[in-house]
Amino acid sequence: MKKIACLLGLMLVVATQCVWGQALVRMPFPRTQPVEPQPDKDGIYSQGMGLTPAQLVHGSAAVFPGDPSSAKVKHVCAFLVVVGIDGKPSAIELLNQHPSKLDDVAIAAVKESQFSPADYKGKPVPTRMTVWVPFIGGKNVLPALVTSRLNGVTPPVAGNSDTVGAEFPAQARQDKVDSGTVLVHVRVSEEGKVIDATVIRAAGHGFDENALKAAEKYRFKPATFEGAPVLTDITVQVNFTAF
Repeated sequence: MKKIACLLGLMLVVATQCVWGQALVRMPFPRTQPVEPQPDKDGIYSQGMGLTPAQLVHGSAAVFPGDPSSAKVKHVCAFLVVVGIDGKPSAIELLNQHPSKLDDVAIAAVKESQFSPADYKGKPVPTRMTVWVPFIGGKNVLPALVTSRLNGVTPPVAGNSDTVGAEFPAQARQDKVDSGTVLVHVRVSEEGKVIDATVIRAAGHGFDENALKAAEKYRFKPATFEGAPVLTDITVQVNFTAF
């Protein structure tokens, strides 16, 4: 039996299989339902269909520290940031797997940056978002700018999707459902490891849980920016079909 996987931009399409059927990539997927964003216990929203994410209005500059060797470094600091309804960043959390001497100046720049708040159903809401601060050294060292989108990123490449499959759920068999598709938001570290996975479009019948289990096992050749490995967010589409 065969597994199919391909990477299209930042969309990873993974075909899955079960012991009694073969997985196929098939469109459209009428059983797929968007997952409405839900606030956590602190009232902060994360991923979810229908939520317009916060936008960076002005990214402040992060200047290389005085150490001359820093000017030769290629490193991208990645943070999880809470943006309030007033557009101010707070609760800045380092996402990189290993700390860097550039983290402090990067955090200071994020704090000085300006955002527009996320919007849900026409109202501003506090939300978490990923923010990058790229330090790319060279002969002409420029301040690194805070950004919510890294243009020119080489996307991650799946390294083991041909050996990691999502099992067709028993619940779907019991419910006599022969196909389903799940969209999973996946955060891939600068080492190519999945450090967070969240269903953003659900199919029910046990598909969502099995898609998450498979996505968490994926390993990637990490994304790169100007030759430096970088943490990035992608969407994984897991398709189930049985016959």
